[in-house]
Amino acid sequence: MPFLVGSLVPRHWCLALPGAPESGWLVYEPSSSSVRRVPPQEVRQRNLRPLLGFDDLQAVLLPAGPAVSGASTPVGTSSCQDS
Repeated sequence: MPFLVGSLVPRHWCLALPGAPESGWLVYEPSSSSVRRVPPQEVRQRNLRPLLGFDDLQAVLLPAGPAVSGASTPVGTSSCQDS
């Protein structure tokens, strides 16, 4: 799952890897080309700088769920219809 960390102008993307253990997320940090363990309390306390270079988690890209059967638009999207 990609997520964005940064400060005033966020621009550092990292990648949370699947199968993270309870002790924290396994995160690929691209500037060092390494996988790091990020404990959940560090995210809650905005203390990511020692691990990822920036303190603030700015955005997370979550996958869309499957379309609802019979729906005209996928869940999580909006539609613009002419009246």
